[in-house]
Amino acid sequence: MQLDDERLLQRVLVTQSDEAYVKSIRVVTPGHINGTGDWKMETLVRAVIGRDRNECSVSVLTVESGLVYHTSQAELFEVDDLADQTLIFQPSMIRTD
Repeated sequence: MQLDDERLLQRVLVTQSDEAYVKSIRVVTPGHINGTGDWKMETLVRAVIGRDRNECSVSVLTVESGLVYHTSQAELFEVDDLADQTLIFQPSMIRTD
């Protein structure tokens, strides 16, 4: 399943059942975001949404390599400054069997 919205991902995770469940999550980023100049697929380990200093909605994605991607347009954005954080995903939310 391909999703393009964090809130939709949250709904999918909350509605898992024995018949339909999430086994892994990957994030695909364009080269200007991941710094490689090429599209890249990585395993997602954490997703959070919140608000930056300008009160704009921001998504923060942490991938398996430890890199952190965010959608803030604010200069000098710091993840620690994110207000009203809502956890969307962490590994304990998926099935391991």
